[in-house]
Amino acid sequence: GQALSRTNQSSNRHIGVVGLGVGTLAAYGMSGDRIRFFEIDPHVVSVAKTHFSFLSRSDAMIDVVLGDGRLMLNQETFTAAPKYDLLVLDAFSGDAVPIHLLTQEAFQIYLNRLSPDGILAINISNRIIDLRRAIEGNARQSRLYLSHIIHHPESEDWWRFSSEWLLLAPRRETLNTASITEWSGIANPADLDGPIWSDEFASILPMLR
Repeated sequence: GQALSRTNQSSNRHIGVVGLGVGTLAAYGMSGDRIRFFEIDPHVVSVAKTHFSFLSRSDAMIDVVLGDGRLMLNQETFTAAPKYDLLVLDAFSGDAVPIHLLTQEAFQIYLNRLSPDGILAINISNRIIDLRRAIEGNARQSRLYLSHIIHHPESEDWWRFSSEWLLLAPRRETLNTASITEWSGIANPADLDGPIWSDEFASILPMLR
């Protein structure tokens, strides 16, 4: 929501989302926006379209692509598809984390598809695994500025979980807006710490809470 409020400054936004869920992010779409969801599980697509109305009621133009998000984004690099103003990775809340979406090779694909003023938003909300340091390592390698946003629900809302996101951008000024800085500072790439995951080696064991 904070990243989208920043991109609200422009019209006709191009937004990509890896991980459909029930399509809640479509609710942020405005007339003229294009939101492309990448979802690997056809059953998830079916549930989102038949049991929920976020996709059908969005003001944005919605496109759902069935397949692995990383592979689909890489295929787009060979086409004339416009780059994304916001690219969201929302596939890490479960017990089985798709590590191949968080390696330095994957980050290079994301950067190839991100506009110069774009934001890469990663949902790292997970009760079992802390992915922050692994992402910070690759952010340092890719020279990305970072904001770490955590939202804790009110104590009486016992049924709700905390939400934790990392916002990354090639340019510091992209994150330097009130909608983001009121929640978080901005870390320089050189100040980030953590292992650098690659397609050849990545270990999730040090990330267990």
